[in-house]
Amino acid sequence: MKSSTPKPKCVLLDANIVIIAHELGVWDLLKNAYEITLPAIVCRREALYYFKDGEKLQIQLREQIKSGEIDEIEGTGDELNKLVNLFESYFLDTLDAGELEALALIYSRRVNNAVFCTGDGPAIKALVMMGASGLGISLETALNKIGLTKKLRIQYTEDFYKKCCNQGGLNLAQGLGIRPKKK
Repeated sequence: MKSSTPKPKCVLLDANIVIIAHELGVWDLLKNAYEITLPAIVCRREALYYFKDGEKLQIQLREQIKSGEIDEIEGTGDELNKLVNLFESYFLDTLDAGELEALALIYSRRVNNAVFCTGDGPAIKALVMMGASGLGISLETALNKIGLTKKLRIQYTEDFYKKCCNQGGLNLAQGLGIRPKKK
């Protein structure tokens, strides 16, 4: 029986979160607790498998999308171009395609109620640099909000997330990685 309480609007997940959630055995708990939305690139090209006890296991995202357990959203070329024009090329080179798509969707405001969960420092910094610092969450915090505690690698912790937010704020204040606004 489905709960009558709506799930919190989630969570645009980066590929690293999908993979680590599978490795930790918490994927089903996450998708049952949150409304999960994944960038199309993450679904189609990045979060395809994980390793458990030395065995390579396939992640079944397509089936979960078809069954309505999770959602997929695709960024447009226009949305990606607007994001790309915001950052300097050397900074863009630190972001992978799935992160770029997620950030473009947030920057375009097409996913107004979503927060972005990633363990990649440059993506966290980019979120702050584009003025969306309140739209991110660490995996540790996402798990804690549903009553789970797990021993996590540093990049998935709240401390790491906050450190990257601070660095993103410094980058923004100093104009590092961000293109100057045209007058």
